[in-house]
Amino acid sequence: MTPVSVLFPYGTFITMRTSWETTGFYTDILQFPLYGLVVAIANGWRKRLLAATVILGVHSIAAIGALTMYRWW
Repeated sequence: MTPVSVLFPYGTFITMRTSWETTGFYTDILQFPLYGLVVAIANGWRKRLLAATVILGVHSIAAIGALTMYRWW
């Protein structure tokens, strides 16, 4: 379960904290395409780098939270 919590923290949050398993599953499926879409929409290499850095930071914080919640659960 640890790799799933690291790669798909938003789906882990939704699945573990609520009874909406289907919503958590859809979040898992759409997470990385949404990341790619955000990076692709950004114009220029500086904005793409900034978007990728923000995504990485937010994802890291969410992954740490999901791991902490999983281990506490």
